[in-house]
Amino acid sequence: MNITTPRRCTPLPGFALLLCLAPAHALNPGPSPTPPDPVPPPGDSACLSAPIGFAAQNGGTTGGAGGSVVTVRTGHELNSALAAHQSSWKSNNGHRTVIRIDGTINAGNSPVSRFDIKDTGNLSLIGSGRGVLDGRGILIRGSSNIIVRNLTIRYVRDGSGDGIDIDGTRPVRNVWIDHNTFHNRLNVDKDYYDGLVDGKLDTSYVTLSYNIFRDSHKTSLWGHSDNESGSADRRITFAFNQFSNITSRAPLLRFGQTHIYNNYYNQVSDTGINTRMGNRVRIENNLFENSKNPIVSCYSRQLGFWDARNNQMNNVRWEGASDCAVANSGNTATINYNPPYSYQLLPVEQVKAHVTANAGAGRCAL
Repeated sequence: MNITTPRRCTPLPGFALLLCLAPAHALNPGPSPTPPDPVPPPGDSACLSAPIGFAAQNGGTTGGAGGSVVTVRTGHELNSALAAHQSSWKSNNGHRTVIRIDGTINAGNSPVSRFDIKDTGNLSLIGSGRGVLDGRGILIRGSSNIIVRNLTIRYVRDGSGDGIDIDGTRPVRNVWIDHNTFHNRLNVDKDYYDGLVDGKLDTSYVTLSYNIFRDSHKTSLWGHSDNESGSADRRITFAFNQFSNITSRAPLLRFGQTHIYNNYYNQVSDTGINTRMGNRVRIENNLFENSKNPIVSCYSRQLGFWDARNNQMNNVRWEGASDCAVANSGNTATINYNPPYSYQLLPVEQVKAHVTANAGAGRCAL
């Protein structure tokens, strides 16, 4: 599908930013228009009070804000707090909970191999102090209005094998993943760990902002199969994230719509953004350094499509193949795709400094 209406971008007074407004008839606009997203200018306002991108659409994402607050320090306590919230929510789907994680959750203090958020809503998991999930990940299935912020999630092999597994076997809507640090290690076989954050099937209105993804072979997969199309109009935003020392999937995208802007990529050894099976992705104002094949469509029976604008490439190399189409530039297009919301762009020259100063856990007092 080809959309030809241009996006209008204008400078914002007092900031080195551009305000980009979606046309009224942008591709699959979804719900009614919402106010412009609160994207930060450079400086100390990267600790967002509300999500940006797709998670701000479809009614927005507020998690457990305004509800009960529980602090946990072990996996036993976290599992109990999740069960209590899910029980209360089933009785009253207006129930809200903020679970603050202060401590290191690991196999030794956990009764489960992963922490399940199933068939519930209105929930926030927020790191407080030292909030770490070590070898234990999170599954989100059949749930909506979920927030995960300020956590370090690492070395996950048990459970689903992902740091966060968003499983749309039952629909998942409105998830905000913000200011977390995800990592594994690279001195193992590429299949030793799975993804840092993966999503599949009927999952939509997700934003990943100000996260660090590092030391991973399989970083972030959206669509686990070329046969997903019946429930796969995913709408995903990646903004202000740092991808460092990774092999691939930054992210890998099948089907749906994606917006990737103002991210910093360094040392991607195989492929970066891999759009497949008809996925439409706007890629803009990102910085790629010391990397191979930043933008590709590889290894599926159908190509995906990119609209790449004003990206900066430093020490980047391109290597195509018979089953791998590469962009050969940071600023080419195989489709014209406009995200159906308003947003603010940081100039690409400022992306590295801004993202490295603000992304990851421990940056915000939440």
